[in-house]
Amino acid sequence: MAERRPAQRSSKSDKLYRLRGYIRQIRPGEFVGVCLTLNLVVKGASQSEARRRLKELIDAYVDDAIENDEVDEFIPRRAPWSFYLEYLQLWLRSALHFVRAPFTLLNEVRPLQRHA
Repeated sequence: MAERRPAQRSSKSDKLYRLRGYIRQIRPGEFVGVCLTLNLVVKGASQSEARRRLKELIDAYVDDAIENDEVDEFIPRRAPWSFYLEYLQLWLRSALHFVRAPFTLLNEVRPLQRHA
C-alpha cells in the first residue's frame, strides 16, 4: 500500500511578487511613496526617506500577513485606480523624458518571506 502524504495547502507564499509603485515630490521638501500592489502610502522629507519608509512598511505588512497566515487575503491588496493613473502618468513622463518634479518608479520582484 502506498504511503499517503498529507495534502499540502497551496499558498501564495511560494511565489514571487512584483511590487509596483512610485515616489514623487508633492511640494518642496515633501515626497509621497506609494506601493500599488499592497495599497500602502508613506510620506518623507526626501526621496530616500520616502523610499526607506515605504520599504519598512512593505516589510512589516508582509511579515504581518505571513505571521497571521493571511497572505491569501491581503496580498495583493490593490490600490485605487487613481493611484494607477498617477503611476501611468509618471511612467509616460519617464518614457518621454519629460520630468518636471522629481519622481522614481518602483518595479521590484521578490519572494514573499519574513524580514524580521
